[in-house]
Amino acid sequence: MRRRFWSFWDRFGRALLLLALVAVFALGFLGITQYADSHGLQIPMGTRLYITASLFLLENGSLDGAIPWPLEIARWAAPLVLATAAVGTLVAVVRHRAWSLGTRRMVGHVVVIGLGERGWRVARTAKLAGRQVVVVEADAANAKIAAARRLGIPVVVGSATDVSRLRAARLSHAARAIVLVGETSATTAIAGAVAELSAAASFRPEFCCFLAVPDDDVARDLNALMHDQGTAFQREFFPGEIAVRYGFQNWGFLFF
Repeated sequence: MRRRFWSFWDRFGRALLLLALVAVFALGFLGITQYADSHGLQIPMGTRLYITASLFLLENGSLDGAIPWPLEIARWAAPLVLATAAVGTLVAVVRHRAWSLGTRRMVGHVVVIGLGERGWRVARTAKLAGRQVVVVEADAANAKIAAARRLGIPVVVGSATDVSRLRAARLSHAARAIVLVGETSATTAIAGAVAELSAAASFRPEFCCFLAVPDDDVARDLNALMHDQGTAFQREFFPGEIAVRYGFQNWGFLFF
C-alpha cells in the first residue's frame, strides 16, 4: 500500500498540488470580490490579488458580516494546501537523502550507467535477480528515475564522466559496471573516467566494466586498443544490440 501511495505521489503529486493551489486561489479571489461587492467596498485589482495571496499565510481570518462561501472555503483550504506542499517537499528531501545514504553500505553491487530503455531493463533485471544495484543517470528529468527508486534502486544524478558521480555510486566497491549510454564518444569518455578513478582508488579484484557500443566491429577495435594500452581493471566493450537480440534475461554474465 505504501509503495502504491508513493508511486501515485511521484507521478501526480506535484500536478495535484498545483491544481489545488490554482483552485483555492481562484475561490479566494472570487470570494474577496463578492465580499467587496456585498459590503459596498471599492478594492483595486492589485489589492484583491494581494489579499487572496495572504490567505495562504492565515491572514484575513477576521472579517465582519456575512462571508461568501468561496472565501470561506479558500481561507481554510489555503493553509492546508500550503502545509501539504511543505510536508511533501520535506518528505521528498528526506527520501532523496535516504537513497543517497543507501549507496554508502553497498559492496559488490552492480552499477548501471545510463537509464534509457536498455539501462532501465538491465537495472530492473539485476535487481529482480537479487543483486544490489545503483544507477548513474545524467538527465535529472528522466521519468525512469522515479520508477527505479520505487523499486529500491538508488539513482545518482549527474554525468558519469564526472568522477565524483562514480564515487557517489561507490564504483570502486562494485563488482560490475554496465555502461549503456548509446553514443560511442560518451561511452569512451566514461571509460576514461572509470580509469581515472581506478588510479586513485583500489577496485575489487572481480570488478569488470562492460561498455555497450553500436556494433561488433567497434567493440572489436576498442577491445584491441584497450588491450594494447593495458588497464588496472577488466574492461570489455560489447555490441549493445545483443540486449535486443538475446533478451535481457540472458545477461547473467554481466551480473555474476
